[in-house]
Amino acid sequence: MAYCNILLEPRPRFRSELDLAGEEYTINVEVPDEFSLLDDPDPGLFGRLLYPAVGPILEALPNEVAPQTLAELKEGRLTFLLDDHGRFRSSSG
Repeated sequence: MAYCNILLEPRPRFRSELDLAGEEYTINVEVPDEFSLLDDPDPGLFGRLLYPAVGPILEALPNEVAPQTLAELKEGRLTFLLDDHGRFRSSSG
């Protein structure tokens, strides 16, 4: 989700309001009526976001994961979430 959030244009705008007298804290958001996803200017961005989440899991597997596989994941060239067109897969197959 962080990857999509970075590429979202225009992005939602958040602001916090603090009412000291009423002891209330509110977070508000302005959500645009329309939005689009920007082209990813850095193909490695996805890998740099995904690796910290799944890299330690892969490294802890009982069967050794090839160093090339980990490198491809870090570079954003290996994914099990997106298909060849950058769309989320509909199944794990």
